Amino acid sequence: MPRELIATDQVLAFLGETPSQFASSLEAFMTQRRRLLEVLARLSPDGWTRSATVLGGGSPLALTVHRYASRLARHERTHWRQLAKTAASLPQG
Repeated sequence: MPRELIATDQVLAFLGETPSQFASSLEAFMTQRRRLLEVLARLSPDGWTRSATVLGGGSPLALTVHRYASRLARHERTHWRQLAKTAASLPQG
Protein backbone atom coordinates (compact mmCIF):
# COMPACT_ATOMS: atom_id res chain seq x y z
CA MET A 1 0.00 0.00 0.00
CA PRO A 2 1.42 3.46 -0.85
CA ARG A 3 2.73 5.47 2.13
CA GLU A 4 0.18 8.24 1.47
CA LEU A 5 -2.71 5.82 1.94
CA ILE A 6 -1.19 4.27 5.04
CA ALA A 7 -0.66 7.72 6.55
CA THR A 8 -4.20 8.79 5.64
CA ASP A 9 -5.71 5.73 7.33
CA GLN A 10 -3.62 6.30 10.44
CA VAL A 11 -4.49 10.01 10.63
CA LEU A 12 -8.19 9.18 10.25
CA ALA A 13 -7.97 6.57 12.98
CA PHE A 14 -6.28 9.13 15.21
CA LEU A 15 -9.05 11.64 14.47
CA GLY A 16 -11.75 9.04 15.01
CA GLU A 17 -13.15 9.37 11.49
CA THR A 18 -13.83 6.78 8.86
CA PRO A 19 -12.52 7.35 5.33
CA SER A 20 -16.06 8.07 4.11
CA GLN A 21 -16.64 10.65 6.89
CA PHE A 22 -13.37 12.33 6.05
CA ALA A 23 -14.12 12.29 2.33
CA SER A 24 -17.48 13.92 2.99
CA SER A 25 -15.93 16.57 5.23
CA LEU A 26 -13.14 17.26 2.75
CA GLU A 27 -15.60 17.56 -0.13
CA ALA A 28 -17.74 20.03 1.84
CA PHE A 29 -14.63 22.05 2.71
CA MET A 30 -13.44 22.07 -0.91
CA THR A 31 -16.89 23.13 -2.16
CA GLN A 32 -17.01 25.93 0.39
CA ARG A 33 -13.55 27.16 -0.54
CA ARG A 34 -14.25 26.90 -4.28
CA ARG A 35 -17.35 29.08 -3.83
CA LEU A 36 -15.39 31.59 -1.77
CA LEU A 37 -12.70 31.81 -4.48
CA GLU A 38 -15.38 32.35 -7.12
CA VAL A 39 -16.76 35.29 -5.13
CA LEU A 40 -13.30 36.73 -4.52
CA ALA A 41 -12.33 36.36 -8.19
CA ARG A 42 -15.26 38.59 -9.19
CA LEU A 43 -14.33 41.42 -6.83
CA SER A 44 -13.31 44.76 -8.29
CA PRO A 45 -10.32 46.57 -6.79
CA ASP A 46 -12.80 48.59 -4.70
CA GLY A 47 -14.36 45.35 -3.49
CA TRP A 48 -11.03 44.22 -2.06
CA THR A 49 -10.74 47.44 -0.05
CA ARG A 50 -14.22 47.29 1.49
CA SER A 51 -14.04 46.96 5.23
CA ALA A 52 -16.19 45.49 7.93
CA THR A 53 -16.03 44.88 11.63
CA VAL A 54 -15.27 41.22 12.22
CA LEU A 55 -16.56 39.67 15.43
CA GLY A 56 -15.28 36.42 16.82
CA GLY A 57 -12.62 35.52 19.31
CA GLY A 58 -11.34 38.59 21.08
CA SER A 59 -11.92 42.24 20.30
CA PRO A 60 -13.83 43.35 17.19
CA LEU A 61 -11.49 43.99 14.26
CA ALA A 62 -11.95 46.39 11.35
CA LEU A 63 -10.62 44.48 8.34
CA THR A 64 -10.73 44.92 4.58
CA VAL A 65 -11.77 41.99 2.42
CA HIS A 66 -8.15 41.69 1.29
CA ARG A 67 -6.85 41.59 4.86
CA TYR A 68 -9.46 39.07 5.98
CA ALA A 69 -8.77 36.79 2.99
CA SER A 70 -5.03 36.99 3.69
CA ARG A 71 -5.56 36.07 7.34
CA LEU A 72 -7.77 33.13 6.35
CA ALA A 73 -5.17 31.88 3.85
CA ARG A 74 -2.36 32.07 6.44
CA HIS A 75 -4.54 30.31 9.01
CA GLU A 76 -5.35 27.47 6.63
CA ARG A 77 -1.73 27.10 5.49
CA THR A 78 -0.83 26.46 9.12
CA HIS A 79 -3.30 23.57 9.26
CA TRP A 80 -2.00 22.10 5.99
CA ARG A 81 1.54 22.17 7.40
CA GLN A 82 0.30 20.48 10.60
CA LEU A 83 -1.38 17.73 8.57
CA ALA A 84 1.73 17.21 6.44
CA LYS A 85 3.94 17.04 9.54
CA THR A 86 1.58 14.56 11.21
CA ALA A 87 1.43 12.35 8.13
CA ALA A 88 5.23 12.42 7.76
CA SER A 89 5.73 11.40 11.40
CA LEU A 90 3.51 8.32 11.22
CA PRO A 91 5.32 5.00 11.15
CA GLN A 92 5.45 3.15 7.86
CA GLY A 93 3.80 -0.21 7.51
